[in-house]
Amino acid sequence: MIENFIIGLTASTLVSVALWLFLPRGVVITRSKPARDGHGEAIPDSWVLQNQSPLPVQILRVRFTGFSTIVGEHPAWKLLTPSDLTDEPFEAVLDSDVGGGEMLAAKNGWNGVQVVPGDGLVLRMPNNLSLEVRYRRAGWTGIFERRTITIQGFA
Repeated sequence: MIENFIIGLTASTLVSVALWLFLPRGVVITRSKPARDGHGEAIPDSWVLQNQSPLPVQILRVRFTGFSTIVGEHPAWKLLTPSDLTDEPFEAVLDSDVGGGEMLAAKNGWNGVQVVPGDGLVLRMPNNLSLEVRYRRAGWTGIFERRTITIQGFA
C-alpha cells in the first residue's frame, strides 16, 4: 500500500517538473506606440515596452540592425548595452518612479536590469532600424524561458 503511494507521488512530481520546464510561463511584454510625456503629448519615434504580467521580467539582451550595420550584402545585428541606450540615436528610460534613467546609464550590461509588473521601458529609436529585446522571467524560475519582442523603427 505504501509502495503505491510512493510510486504515485514520484510520478506526480516528475510530471509536475516536466510541465514546469516545458510549458510557457506567464511573462509577457507588450509594445505600444507612441510613448507619452508627463503632459500627455506623444513623443516622436517612441515605443513603450510594458510588463503586463504579475511577475518581474529580466532583460537579457538588446540588439539592433539597420543601414548602419550592413556588412557586405546582409544586415548584421549589433548588441546594445544599457549605457548605449542612453546615447544618440537611441534613448531608453524605465517608466517607474524608482529607477528613472539613471539606473540604465550606470549599467554596463543587462545583468540585474528588471522591469517590475506594470512598469515599462520607454524607447526612442530612429527610423530604418529594427530593435530586438530578449527577456525572461526574473529569478531562478525563469532560467529555461526566453522570449523576444522586436520593434521596427519605421512602423
